[in-house]
Amino acid sequence: MHVVARRDGQLFPVVTIPGDHRSPIRAKRAGPNGNIVENNAIYVRKSGPRSETPTSGQDWDALLARCLAHRRDEMLDQARQDRQALHHAGMQSSEP
Repeated sequence: MHVVARRDGQLFPVVTIPGDHRSPIRAKRAGPNGNIVENNAIYVRKSGPRSETPTSGQDWDALLARCLAHRRDEMLDQARQDRQALHHAGMQSSEP
C-alpha cells in the first residue's frame, strides 16, 4: 500500500494486488469508519480504475469461472508432473 495526494492535498491509500492468485482476494478488515473497504469483502476489477464487490450473478459467474479455470490448470500441471515422474522412475528401474 502507498498513499497518493490529490492537488488539494487530500491523501488516498492505494492498494496494489498482483494477479494470478489461487483464490479471490478479500479484505481482512474494513477501512476507517467502515467506508470504502468492507470487512471480509471480496473485490473484483470493474471497467475503469475501480474494484467492487460482485453485485450480480454475472459478476459471480465470471469470478468462479476464473477460479475454476486456474485450479483446473494447476491440476493438469500436477498430473503432467506426476506422469513424467512415473515415466522417469520406470525408465530407471528397467535399466540394467
